[in-house]
Amino acid sequence: MVFQSPTLAPWLSALGNASVPLELDGVPRAAVRQRAAAALQLVGLGDWLAARPAQLSGGMGMRASLARALVTNPRVLLLDEPFSALDEITRRALADDLLRLWSVGRPAIVFVTHNVEEAVYMAGRVVVMTPRPGRVAAEIAVEASLPRVEGFRTTRVFRETAEAVSAELAAAMEPH
Repeated sequence: MVFQSPTLAPWLSALGNASVPLELDGVPRAAVRQRAAAALQLVGLGDWLAARPAQLSGGMGMRASLARALVTNPRVLLLDEPFSALDEITRRALADDLLRLWSVGRPAIVFVTHNVEEAVYMAGRVVVMTPRPGRVAAEIAVEASLPRVEGFRTTRVFRETAEAVSAELAAAMEPH
């Protein structure tokens, strides 16, 4: 699981934070260090293994949090607005990185976001929820391959799908 904020242990290094799930799972120490370092390398933090969370930028903190989630090679990855506190350039870079990482192991991903364009970019299918109580209001397929090709955000498919999701979201928000 990757939360909205990195939720890293401030007393641990990036390597230590990425190691926690493996340590809790009883993986032998030598394998823990090797796998955690590989996960950090995978998310672009291979040169930051010894850095503490306070030494990492917001995007780097999210990358460390993502490495911690990926280190166990999960079949399901839950992401709760992981990019919401980041600037647009970092958001886009992390979105592309996440899709690239997904293409390696292809875990099922549940990606929660309030950003319609981010949902359309990240998903094969977008599920629109109603407000309290949360129920499925609509499902919209994104008719494009994953990971996304460069320039996907400028395509007709992207724009039309984003508009369809926006319309369904507006309808779901109307009081009944």
